[in-house]
Amino acid sequence: MNNFIKKLPHQDKPPVSIEREENDVINIESVKYDGDYFRTLGAPETNVLYAVQRFEDGVMRLTLIRSVEEAKEFFEKVVEAL
Repeated sequence: MNNFIKKLPHQDKPPVSIEREENDVINIESVKYDGDYFRTLGAPETNVLYAVQRFEDGVMRLTLIRSVEEAKEFFEKVVEAL
């Protein structure tokens, strides 16, 4: 056997925990995602910017930014929130 390859023991990992919650929310490993998050990423547009945010309700959502004006408005809000 090659001296440069180290044999490591296999470490079992439990399956990823996925639960469906009310109001089109999916809980993956205690992180909540909006259902549209995955629908959008399943067929992403190539000419938009995607911003991933955790909203006040704790749910991760995508914001689509389609123009320079929308980008300026979005990032101004982000800076204000800091």
